[in-house]
Amino acid sequence: MKSVAHTNSSPSSLSGPESFLAEISRREALQTSPGESGWSVVAFGERRSFLRAVEDAAQATDRPFRHIPAGQEPRWCGSDVVVIEAGAASSLARFVDKTSRKMPRPRQCVIAGVPGGVDPWSVMKDIPGDWGTPDVVLLPQGRTWLADRIFAATSHATSFARIGFVGACGGVGTTSIAIWTALRMKDDGLAPIVIDAAPGSVALDACMSADPVSGVRWGELQRLPSVPDGARILASLPSPHGIPVLAEGLETTSHSEQQDWHRYRVVNSLASQAPLVIDCGTGSGLPASRDEDLVMTECSCLVVVTPFTLRGMANAQVLICRWRQRIPVLVVASGPRWCDVSGREAAQFMGVESLAAVIPHLSSAAEAYEAGQVLELAYRRPLRRPIADLVDAIRSAVAEPLSSGRRMSTGAPRLTGIAAPGGSRFSRESS
Repeated sequence: MKSVAHTNSSPSSLSGPESFLAEISRREALQTSPGESGWSVVAFGERRSFLRAVEDAAQATDRPFRHIPAGQEPRWCGSDVVVIEAGAASSLARFVDKTSRKMPRPRQCVIAGVPGGVDPWSVMKDIPGDWGTPDVVLLPQGRTWLADRIFAATSHATSFARIGFVGACGGVGTTSIAIWTALRMKDDGLAPIVIDAAPGSVALDACMSADPVSGVRWGELQRLPSVPDGARILASLPSPHGIPVLAEGLETTSHSEQQDWHRYRVVNSLASQAPLVIDCGTGSGLPASRDEDLVMTECSCLVVVTPFTLRGMANAQVLICRWRQRIPVLVVASGPRWCDVSGREAAQFMGVESLAAVIPHLSSAAEAYEAGQVLELAYRRPLRRPIADLVDAIRSAVAEPLSSGRRMSTGAPRLTGIAAPGGSRFSRESS
């Protein structure tokens, strides 16, 4: 871990809270660039002393810092560490009650109190119940303890990388490219698990094998009273060609919000066992915070598959703009070039530096799909190089481990500190 002193690099000429918040917003745009990988430290609150202390802790642990004002919609990924100012906890509770929407449980939740603010112990009831019991810290004196907690989350993470594949439009070959990528990863010794996260989809089962393969599908898992641990699920999955697959099955089930959260928990459970290749289906114009996008918010890297058409590239541009500030986004172009455009021109149109890969059109793909032999196409000469390029780009983009071995602690020295007690020093007034 890079050693960084607990100092703040913001300009000393700030005239007030407005200037400070403007500076934080500017840093957020710089620190969450499209190439930024990994999770962030999210500060949900308004007070200047609170934001400075959380940013110091993020700098000390070499993690990106993001600020979400209390009046805005709270958005974060399940892999983020969220620090909530005690005075802003009621705003979070009002948003959850107003929208009746469950929010992804963060990697770690901390309620922070500041001098003259709300007692942090009194607002623990405002935190969603499925998040567990949050930690409490008093800032700024407890910022060293906060840095300890953030670094502990970094050192003891056991989740493997999750590579999401989403199509800019239907029929572009997202499922095929996902399983070709998984096959290449398997040949490289990475042992991935392929998951069909698109409700109602039967494409993955049809692509993997011509004959039904025995094993657990989504329908069986949804009928269980609770989500089993990842090792048990993995042992029950069908494994055509040696690749474990969790698919919908030929008999699709109904779709509901409860099933969305069940899928979310199953994916989290499997992520503790091996890297995941997730087929997220076709991207929609819905906000990223909707329940159906829960699995995508957890991805370590998102691969957007687009055709060489104006509509497809326009849809891809929307997906890129939505997700690039949160997770690394790679763009893959697929199919025939219906318009006279080069790969570089297509990348410029979508606002990316370059395409991760260009998948050529294969006239035999339709026949292979009908025969359940799509996987075998990955070994044909036209696909070897582009799929290898895509896997190399994924390796460079993700921060989580891709190998099937257990992730070991870095052994770096941890910061020492303790959260200061004494909730009685806080007034009951809201800041």
